[in-house]
Amino acid sequence: FTDGLYEEIGHFAIESAGRIQDALEQKGYRLLFRSPTNQIFVIMEDEHFRQLLEKVDFEFWEKYDEDHTVVRFVTSWSTTEKDVEQLISLL
Repeated sequence: FTDGLYEEIGHFAIESAGRIQDALEQKGYRLLFRSPTNQIFVIMEDEHFRQLLEKVDFEFWEKYDEDHTVVRFVTSWSTTEKDVEQLISLL
């Protein structure tokens, strides 16, 4: 692979993560911080965390407080537009 190919693949993953972060904020979620990478850290109510876990693969990151959990979503070279749109619709 050439460096250009890696940049192109990485660019889509980072762009997809940015779109998801934007959608989270628009839907009233609070980000732990705005990530410039393909990783998204969001503070989610525990009840919603449990419901979403049944439909989407993502990771528990840490307990935020008594009623909220920080979760991590990660995009990659294999993330598709359809994946991004489906996640956004489930949020």
